[in-house]
Amino acid sequence: MYTGGEKIGITDYNTIAITKELMDSKPLVLTANTSTIYVTPILDTKKLGPMVIEIPSGMLGAINDSWFNYVADFGPFGEDKGLGGKYVILPPNYEEELPKGYFIVRPKTYRTWIFLRGSISNGLNMGVKNIEENLKIYPLNESKPKKMEFVDMSNTDINTVFGSDFSLYNNVNDIIQYEPYESLDPVTRGVFATIGIEKGKPFNPDLKEKKNLVDAAEIGNGIARSIAWRPRIKGNMNGLKLYPDKENNNWMKVAIDKNIFFNGRMVIQTT
Repeated sequence: MYTGGEKIGITDYNTIAITKELMDSKPLVLTANTSTIYVTPILDTKKLGPMVIEIPSGMLGAINDSWFNYVADFGPFGEDKGLGGKYVILPPNYEEELPKGYFIVRPKTYRTWIFLRGSISNGLNMGVKNIEENLKIYPLNESKPKKMEFVDMSNTDINTVFGSDFSLYNNVNDIIQYEPYESLDPVTRGVFATIGIEKGKPFNPDLKEKKNLVDAAEIGNGIARSIAWRPRIKGNMNGLKLYPDKENNNWMKVAIDKNIFFNGRMVIQTT
């Protein structure tokens, strides 16, 4: 999601992707729908220090760190309660005096991905206008912030989806090298280390190791697709099927037993 935006001009804090004509099937964006305005700023506090986001009313969303961990909400579920407000995104391990007059957000990584949604209850054009006139993003310590530039990602070929081949390992290594050591839990760091991905060390598998990793990516991708299309899960299977009355139905919901928080106990059948 971070690098995909660069290909359509999202290269600085003031360049922001927006779906001015809503979403269609051309952009490759995970879980996007066609009934809301999406706005996706991407910030890097390693380069720019603390970043301010001024959220207008009529918007909602959240912020994730580089490991796609949830950090905080904006809008009705955030500290502004849907009224709009100023948030400041701090770098990891920020030890200076906290800035006053802001809602404080503390990710564990420098780079963060933010998704915001704009209401179209008063029409698409009014929703876009509210965002373009009132959404502001700038470094906390910059006296003359750059003018906001909104880049329409509707009908573009933006691709925000991770590869499912060997390129995935390089992507993970890039994040490991760029982000703080403590941003990832020790268990997961250890798993990555077993295949040669470690902070401060080059990721350079030999031919045998690379072949194993290529095979692992392909097999893992096949397993994931098999589970997705033919899940063997104890639960309300009829509730999972989008078209339960159709023969060879392959369309499944991802919320087991309608648990939209994905925190329920899943028991996978092995026989």
